[in-house]
Amino acid sequence: MEDNSYLDKLENLIDQLFYEGTIHEGTLQVLSDMFSSLEDAENKEEFLSHLKEDYEMEDTSLESINQYLDREFSAWQEEHGEELLKERFNIGKSMKYPNVKEFLKDLDYEIMQGVLNGSITSGFKKTIPEELFEFLPLDSFEELVLSNIKEIWKDDPTKCNEFISPNKECQKFDDNIVDILICIYEDLGIDNIADLAYPNGCTLKEVKERLCRYQKFILEKEAK
Repeated sequence: MEDNSYLDKLENLIDQLFYEGTIHEGTLQVLSDMFSSLEDAENKEEFLSHLKEDYEMEDTSLESINQYLDREFSAWQEEHGEELLKERFNIGKSMKYPNVKEFLKDLDYEIMQGVLNGSITSGFKKTIPEELFEFLPLDSFEELVLSNIKEIWKDDPTKCNEFISPNKECQKFDDNIVDILICIYEDLGIDNIADLAYPNGCTLKEVKERLCRYQKFILEKEAK
């Protein structure tokens, strides 16, 4: 049975925003934690009421969001220490964010506000099939392809370096990854995307260019 509660819709929304590349992982984690501790809500009014009761948020202004985050992170640090920050938010020495201040600076506050107040109700790109989540967002796709290259050439470090060192940027793909993957998925299916993403003998940039060519072929075929 399909989940239709307001919280379910919000959780689906932030997944879409993350996998299409609109929000960072930190923003996803903060909102996910916020939603997981709330009682279920059937509509926006009930959801906003829970925010006020459970998190002492008078409204969804940027000021209220900042005050909530300051309280929550102070409480997490006091109760759980550095380990929780490392595991949940990638904060600490040798982690993505050296401290809480840098983590908070990287959050997508206006998107968070829009999700909480209901002004953002859908992603900014096509709805992404869940089967494609493993390939998104862009940095996850790049990590998957590079890991595959390293596995293929694990017994030949010199060859491996040749494939992982070149420039990985392909602007057309990087800017349109969601549309490209959905196009190929709808025409060829998820297994073929995996085959195209993990070919032997290609750099990451060449993999991206290959996927761009397949999308172009599909679109030209459909236009005939």
